Amino acid sequence: MFLLTDIPLQLLVAFTVDICVGDPRWIPHPVRFIGRLIEFLERRLRNLGNPGNPARTPLFNLITGAVAVVITVAFTYVAAYLFTGFFLLPLRQYMLFDKFSLYDIALGTAGSLVLAQNGLITSVLLVRDRLEGADEEGARAALSLIVGRDTKTLTQEGIVRAAIETAAENTSDAIIAPLFYFAIGGLPLALAYKAVNTLDSMMGYKNEKYLYFGRAAARLDDIANYIPARLTGMFMVAAVFAITIAKLLRYGAKGKRQMCKDTENICDSSQVGHGRFVPLWKSLLTMLRDGRKHSSPNAGIPEAAMAGALGVRLGGPSYYGGALVEKPYIGRADEPLNASKISAAAAITAVSSLVGFAALTTLAYMIRYAQWSIV
Repeated sequence: MFLLTDIPLQLLVAFTVDICVGDPRWIPHPVRFIGRLIEFLERRLRNLGNPGNPARTPLFNLITGAVAVVITVAFTYVAAYLFTGFFLLPLRQYMLFDKFSLYDIALGTAGSLVLAQNGLITSVLLVRDRLEGADEEGARAALSLIVGRDTKTLTQEGIVRAAIETAAENTSDAIIAPLFYFAIGGLPLALAYKAVNTLDSMMGYKNEKYLYFGRAAARLDDIANYIPARLTGMFMVAAVFAITIAKLLRYGAKGKRQMCKDTENICDSSQVGHGRFVPLWKSLLTMLRDGRKHSSPNAGIPEAAMAGALGVRLGGPSYYGGALVEKPYIGRADEPLNASKISAAAAITAVSSLVGFAALTTLAYMIRYAQWSIV
């Protein structure tokens, strides 16, 4: 059976298109439509039977919030299923080089919209560029577009910390998780996951407005990200190993001390003989030790893996909507938080994505092969 067909080929196309093109603003993004559907359902359900008075009992808000979640996820899945199963279906009869179905290529191109590696890395590096240009206000403005916390009063260290945290968390939410659900269920399931993620980003807050109405969205997002977050942590550890090997090969056995000087946190120059894989072990051990400290059951895993790899401390108190939120610290402050750490975090995100893509494409092929064998 030819390897590059069906979902494995779709994943390859989706991953490649996202890296090369990203999400052009002129293309209608499905997340925008999902967001509008959520807003529409919230307005209707909050005013159900009592227009103009959204104040309801906790039980009512729990139930209506859950209804909004079910309708949004179900509608997204069905719409994607109809799009792939009927609208694009005629393309199956056309082949490229007598090997690749135009159906799979078209579906993979559409599937690139569920991934955000290009956008994530570009956004994070923009924050770095602003800091390196001594433009802290510009860095805060760029950061505000990709994080939920207040950025106006952040120090330079706070900006770097927030950029690294969002790179780590979104490696899971915006790259590995969509790839995982694409691999096991195709584009409809990947888009259903994006609906869950969007619901959580719009409703999953522990404030007065969404404490009950958004609870179902938050819990479903926790469930949906449980496996992807842990896969992301392992992929990050593997990425740190790959980056370390690549740098060792680049500098060679005679250049270890220069490598230590030129590349931050790759090894301890005072322990050149046995410190080459310090980031690998720090990443793994920090993930195991601190991954559960985060209030989220999932976000702490990739953040801890990233913190250990970079030798920095993440987390701590942050302001959201003007309110101080106490968060535990993750990792240890062995290295200073500066703009170069954002570059390192972006590199780990990029390589983790490649590792995840390879692993999950293999998973998709194994699932398809098992199905073909049974048939």
